[in-house]
Amino acid sequence: MTNAHIRNIITPVKKITLQASFIQAYFFADKGAANGLDARERISLLLDCYSGVLSGKQRDSLELYYNEDLSLSEIAEQTGITRQAVSELIKHGTERLEELENLLHVCENGFKMRYAAEQILARSDDPVLVSAARELIGE
Repeated sequence: MTNAHIRNIITPVKKITLQASFIQAYFFADKGAANGLDARERISLLLDCYSGVLSGKQRDSLELYYNEDLSLSEIAEQTGITRQAVSELIKHGTERLEELENLLHVCENGFKMRYAAEQILARSDDPVLVSAARELIGE
């Protein structure tokens, strides 16, 4: 591989990194619904990334609340616990998800990687890069 070939790969990757930083700001900055995901969508994404580290009750309550759009009363009735207990599970589970993302950045980095792989697929003719990008996004 020549230096020119390497430069042709590195320059677009630098641009992709800058664009991925925009994605990070869009998806994970606390800007409100007008500029990015609303709180429910954000927690739903975090739940996809980190649900395995929550207790079963926290995970179930968060799934029902954020993904199934059930009320606290409906969740309490369905799970056989009090509305207050459901509220506490959701509060502590949400805090745990935010804490994990702030420490580990799994969701954020996943978005960055997927975006970079999609950009490589769209812009590169190099079969090695294309193959690696496809593997990253599961094609």
